[in-house]
Amino acid sequence: FVSIIGYFKRKNLYKNAIWQQILVPLICLVWDIVTGWNGWSLAFVFPGVNAVSLISLFVIGLIQKEHVRKNMIYFLMSAFFGVIPFLFVLLKCLAFPYIALTGSIASFLCIVGMVIFMWSDVKHEVMKKFHI
Repeated sequence: FVSIIGYFKRKNLYKNAIWQQILVPLICLVWDIVTGWNGWSLAFVFPGVNAVSLISLFVIGLIQKEHVRKNMIYFLMSAFFGVIPFLFVLLKCLAFPYIALTGSIASFLCIVGMVIFMWSDVKHEVMKKFHI
């Protein structure tokens, strides 16, 4: 299923990574629910996919040598998705909260780094996407 998404979104690798970051945890969540809830999808898959997505976006950016401003929204979306597991930690619905906490902290630091070091790009992209 994920390969089908990769085929249709092959022209924009950033969009492909975001789609996979959304759909892989959802598929695993459904699988976890159907097979009897063990919580592995929230404790391991969700933070792991978020971390891999952030890393893959960074690598794609290095390989394609494009300006950061052009694809800033994908980095922001990926980082904000990475903060979501912190909510699972706060709600105490994880048996192993340390993995989710580590991934959430890394995503939060990524957001803070983008805001501190690339504020003009972040501001421009947010204003452009939200029509402010």
